[in-house]
This record gives sequence, structure tokens and C-alpha cells, in this order.
Amino acid sequence: MTQPNTIVGIGETLFDVVGNQSSLAGAPLNFCVMVNQLLQPSGFATAVVSAVGNDIQGTAARQQLDSASIDTTHLQTHPTLATGEARIHLNVDEDAECNFEILPNVAWDDLRWTVALREFTNQVCCVVYGTLAQRSPQSRQTLHKFLTACPNAIRFFDVNLRVPHYDAEIIRNGCKSATILKLNSHELPIVSDAVEMRHHSDPVGGCIELLEQFSLYAVVLTASDKGTTIVTADQTHVGNVPQIIVQSSVGAGDACTAGIVAGLTLNLDFDKVVGLANQLGALVASNNAPNVSIPRALIEPYIPID
Repeated sequence: MTQPNTIVGIGETLFDVVGNQSSLAGAPLNFCVMVNQLLQPSGFATAVVSAVGNDIQGTAARQQLDSASIDTTHLQTHPTLATGEARIHLNVDEDAECNFEILPNVAWDDLRWTVALREFTNQVCCVVYGTLAQRSPQSRQTLHKFLTACPNAIRFFDVNLRVPHYDAEIIRNGCKSATILKLNSHELPIVSDAVEMRHHSDPVGGCIELLEQFSLYAVVLTASDKGTTIVTADQTHVGNVPQIIVQSSVGAGDACTAGIVAGLTLNLDFDKVVGLANQLGALVASNNAPNVSIPRALIEPYIPID
């Protein structure tokens, strides 16, 4: 039997709209574009599981993903609903989040479970998902069927909370389905409340309790300019954070996720995993686009390139 070798981002496909500028985005797509640059040379494939509309934006999304060598076989085309869109109001103040206005009732809210999608799960070694993709009952059901069909894969829950598109049940079920949980310092108390866990004065203490409560392999905590911390059963891993001038935080977390997934997939030491995650997050934050080309010189200290 062929060893599973496909990394999947499942969930929302949308276009980020900032002023008059529009660019393909959505956390699963941002992740896929970045992780594919890291893992394709090692023989791994990257695929998007999502839906777009039968419209100009849907066609553009498919073309851009194809050009980036992302498998779009399971990027469904919805016959009536439009491709998703998020209007973003940037905030580059220290430790501040961007404001998102995410349009409702779009194509990825009606992601369907199909026979082809069920068969595809046999190829999956890692799947990354969040809360936003679960805002509708239909897509939430499909996502969890997909996760259940991948019992041996890394199931990476990148919480990525977007008000008002989540509730406590979505958070709890996301944690229960995961092998790895990623959240930021702002999300930690919200997740703690959702899973009925006490608040910790030390964020790492909260991560350790989440790790134990859900029998996770790791919990990843991000804290903007303080970088990434990975908590495992026997150790806490912290890496150096590059000093940059922040242009936009959009997509930085997804790039960080790509670094972690790539590192774990290639069985790198956790110190290298954290270092790669911090480098990629900083790279995207120092640009004005969520998807950028990763310089060879950035990758080579972590993933040797032949």
C-alpha cells in the first residue's frame, strides 16, 4: 500500500479585499501555498478541500492554485453560491489583530461530502482545519467526516477565531478531533472558557492543561512579536524571533502553521520546527501579501535542499 503523502488544507476559500485590492486567501489556502514550497521537493503533495462559486473569482482561485502546484481536484464548484470574500481593515499597532468582515452564505459554507472525497482521505498524512470553516452545519459535518476518515493523519486544529463565526461547541469539537492544537495568546482564554478549563496566569500552564485534557501530541502558542512556543508532554520549545518591520499580520499565522507542519512531517528537531515557524511568520508579516515566495536561504538552515 502506498504511504499517504498529501498535506490538506480544508475549509474556506475567499478573496481578501483591502481597499480596492483583492487577493486570493483564506487560511487553508494560505497554508497550502506556503507548505507546498517547503514539502514538494521532498515528494509531498498539497491539496485544498473547499468550494468556490461558478463565477469569475472561482475561476481565478482555481487558476492561481493550479499555478502554485496545489491539487484542486477537491475544490468544489457550487452552482449557485458565490465565491467567498473577506473585507479586511488593517491594524499594524503592536499586538493588535486585523478586523475581518467575512461575507455569509457563500460557496465554502456548502462543502459536500462525496465518495471521491472519502476515497481521497486514504492519501492524507496531515490535515489542517480551523473554526471559520465550521460556521455552517453542512460544511461542519463534511469537515468532521473528513477528519474521522483520517485517523492516522496529523490533525492540526488552527483555532483562528473570527467573531462572530464560532461558538463553544465548535471549539470543543475541534479540540477533540485534533492531534495538534494551535492558538494565539488572545485565543487562549476563549478556548479555556469553551472547554471549561480554568485560566492560568502562565500561558504555558494553560497549554499544558489543554495538552493533557485532549491527549494532544503538541500545543502551539503564538504571541505576535514574542514568536512561537511549542508545548509537548516532556518539554517546552521556544525559538528566536526575527526583528522585522511589520507591514501586515494577514497570513503570518498560516505561514507559521506551514513551518510547523513541514518540520513535523520531516521529523525535524523541535528547535528547528520552532525556528522555521518563526522565520516564516516574520517573512509574511514583513510583506503586504499573505502568500510570498520563500527564499532558498531561509529554508536551507532547516530543510536541506539538494
